[in-house]
Amino acid sequence: MKRILSLVLTAAMTLSLASVALAAESQPWYAEAVSYVTEHEIMKGTGNGFEPDADVTRASIFELFWNMEGQPEGDPCTFPDVKST
Repeated sequence: MKRILSLVLTAAMTLSLASVALAAESQPWYAEAVSYVTEHEIMKGTGNGFEPDADVTRASIFELFWNMEGQPEGDPCTFPDVKST
């Protein structure tokens, strides 16, 4: 009888801990970082919001560094493989 009771209590405690762990997973692991970079205007995401699985382009890295420096004025940056606008 004690063995059955201890197994039931162990199962109940395990399930209660699992529900807490699952509740913590409701937001993606990077949610705090996304909040930080948007609040500090370092990153804006894409037209579809933040897409952590999307390809990173040279333009997005350039914009990231430019935003981190406070969007300083300067000469236009050109790349031979990119059309001017």
